[in-house]
Amino acid sequence: MITPARCQYSELLFHYLHATIDDHSAAAFEAHVSDCPQCLALLRQNQTEPEPEAWLRLLQNPFPAFGPQNSGPPFRDSASPESVPSVSPPTADGAEQMLSGTVQSPPANGLRYACTRHIGSGGSGDVWEAWDQLLCRPVALKFLKNSAAPLDETHRFMQEATALARLSHSHIVSIHELQYVRGTPVLVMELVTGPSLAQYLKGRPCPPTDAATLLEQLCQAVEHAHGLGVIHRDLKPSNVLLKPAPGFSTATPDTRLELAHWLPKIADFGLAHITDQPTLTLPGQQLGTPSYMAPEQVAATPEKSGPATDIYGLGTILYELLTGRPPFASSDPSLTMAMILRNDPVPPGTLVQGIPRDLETICMKCLRKEPQSRYSNVAALRQDCIAFLQHRPITARPVSMPSRILAWALRHPAESTAISACLGLLVAVTAFALRNAHLSDKLAAEALEKVRLTEEKQAIQIKQQQEVHAKFDQLLQAHHHFLQFIENRNLPQRSNPEALRSEIIRSASELAGPYIELLDQKVQAGQQPKPEEIRLAIDYLDMAFHNHIPTDYVNRIPMLKGLVENITTNALPPRQMLETKLRLEGLHARFASLQKEHAKAGQSYENMASFLEEQLLTFAPDDLARLGRLHVKVLMLMNARLAYLEANRPDLALQANNLAEADASRLLDAEPANQQWMALLLDVRLNQSQILPPVEAATLATTTLSQFQNTSWNSPDVAEKASLILAKLQALLRPATP
Repeated sequence: MITPARCQYSELLFHYLHATIDDHSAAAFEAHVSDCPQCLALLRQNQTEPEPEAWLRLLQNPFPAFGPQNSGPPFRDSASPESVPSVSPPTADGAEQMLSGTVQSPPANGLRYACTRHIGSGGSGDVWEAWDQLLCRPVALKFLKNSAAPLDETHRFMQEATALARLSHSHIVSIHELQYVRGTPVLVMELVTGPSLAQYLKGRPCPPTDAATLLEQLCQAVEHAHGLGVIHRDLKPSNVLLKPAPGFSTATPDTRLELAHWLPKIADFGLAHITDQPTLTLPGQQLGTPSYMAPEQVAATPEKSGPATDIYGLGTILYELLTGRPPFASSDPSLTMAMILRNDPVPPGTLVQGIPRDLETICMKCLRKEPQSRYSNVAALRQDCIAFLQHRPITARPVSMPSRILAWALRHPAESTAISACLGLLVAVTAFALRNAHLSDKLAAEALEKVRLTEEKQAIQIKQQQEVHAKFDQLLQAHHHFLQFIENRNLPQRSNPEALRSEIIRSASELAGPYIELLDQKVQAGQQPKPEEIRLAIDYLDMAFHNHIPTDYVNRIPMLKGLVENITTNALPPRQMLETKLRLEGLHARFASLQKEHAKAGQSYENMASFLEEQLLTFAPDDLARLGRLHVKVLMLMNARLAYLEANRPDLALQANNLAEADASRLLDAEPANQQWMALLLDVRLNQSQILPPVEAATLATTTLSQFQNTSWNSPDVAEKASLILAKLQALLRPATP
């Protein structure tokens, strides 16, 4: 009989039961024992003390408590053990590596969470991806690296849990609960499947607009935290996790999602300070990553660390988004911290071309040395990001050259003293320095005067815009008042409604130009005017045209066309949208004719015919209004024919007339007995014959006469018009008669 080989893990049984092995060895043993019949039997035979609570569950459950490393969740349904992946026993070499701590093994947490993958390590903690076997969801578990960690590290771990428990924001990693394993706290947190921002960037800058958008989202989260008394104090790209936005999955290794397709989440509040609790940072104690530490953190002055420290951290994130590198970096941490205290960061635009000046100004203000020189709060930083994205002026201004020189001198007293001595000697030796100083003052005064004049000009423009707004509001109120007045049935006899109506029309006509400019300024500011405002502007310009009010039609009509094109699809019903385009195109056609630009007028009339054809599709087949719109289309095509003839383009005139003849035939086909449509078709064919060569014109006249010569006309007006047309068509045949 062959005796089975003794399991190498069985030697650890005694040490495990008496808790005389380290955590890594215990974790390796626990991951192995549930699949090893020898060890499981020995465990039951040799156990002399009550089982730990976790092992009571493990011994009763024949399935492994932990899935294999780098696997997915062990199972989706706790009632379906078939779906639990098996755990292969480690090889001899693998067991030795596990027990020696050289291979990261799933921690034995004794909880309902099955660790599946090691995510990463921080200064004092390890983070694992795990599966919640009760609620069937993925989570992240954060363990202290050392279960026997110093008391201050444990306190910071607990303070991170306290800080996260206060916060609830879509851009902050949320905490689910706090558990204890062997007296050591474990954080159960939301699992973010994407990379960190540092892993995403990999030293590559991203587009400025994407950088500003992401920073604005982070500002929302930090503003929320500050409002609840939590200061992060360790903001950097590696502490910003990226979650795929809805509709996008995690990028595969050979692809890279655009930054706009990720949702940022701030993580790792291990260095956070809660303002209503005692600080854990002692004077002289430096905490954080050197390249991303604020000057007050490098100087180890906890009393200066506050919301401005987080603003500096946001500035370092923006700097790396724009340039692909932190503001200060070197292989020596002490040299990096010295640079933070003494040097100004290189402006991002110097490293990467094409960075907008406003965004660079925002970044550099966040990175100023003195906390009081940065943004007053995160809300102000966020508003400047929004202003940049909306192409509006920002509140931050670049640091002036004198201020930069003064700040440098304060940070470098020895060098500045030497330079001052040299300058003093130079001034004493060179007499013309006074003249240069006087000239510099004069130039500075001129520059200040230019700035003052520019500011005055801007103030005048703003005042003019405000006056136009006020006048327009008064006009709307007057219109409303006069319309109510006119509709009043008890109107006094001495009142003259027509005079009031004329006054309203005249006032509206005078404001047509300023009103269109107001709407255009709205668009430039990123605001979309309402459809009724645009339609009202068309009415005003139409009234101005009819009342011969001078205005800049050449520029106003294109402005209106741009406003109409920007109306969103769902803002107006299709029929109203087409009606708006019709009215504007009609105004353009009339103005073009007035300017003797007949070819443009003809094109506008043809455009109106196209809009009318689209409008016909919005009517029901049996709707009688369809025929009325088709009639208008024929008239617009006939207007186009006349305009093209005025422009000496008979080819385009004939083309428009042919289209009118086809639509007039459609009318007659729909109502064969309608003599109005007969007369319309006769008129179109007469116009057509006047463009055609003589032989073709005679053929068309013959066909038309044979179709309508014997018609008995009912209406005297129609009969008179038709008879006149038929006579003209008959005259076309005489030259062709032998």
